[in-house]
Amino acid sequence: MHYDRELKLTETNIAKGIAVILLLIHHLFAFPERIKYDYVSLFSLFHERGEFYVGHFGQIAISIFLFLSGYGLYKSNVQSPDHLMQKSYTRLKKIMINYWIVFLLFIPVGLYFFGNSDRFQNIR
Repeated sequence: MHYDRELKLTETNIAKGIAVILLLIHHLFAFPERIKYDYVSLFSLFHERGEFYVGHFGQIAISIFLFLSGYGLYKSNVQSPDHLMQKSYTRLKKIMINYWIVFLLFIPVGLYFFGNSDRFQNIR
């Protein structure tokens, strides 16, 4: 019997989708002090809402993303090892362009709408 031990693109996309859901659950439920409304919990464990524990389990999503990203980069470099530096430069350039676009869009908007906020008075 032959078992295929490689992750295919569809399998990694499914795993990334699960990681996105886990990350969302983590950000929604792992910090009970952020919740400003009262809701009925699905279950309770040790006098704490069960969603709190499920939310903390969502921290594994970052590890899943790092593993799958590294695995994908490894597989793409093994399949076509030529022009590795050129591909790395292209990836880095895309990341930096996206970073500066987001920075230039959201920093002025944030300063305009939240610049007078009490929360930011101590920063200046």
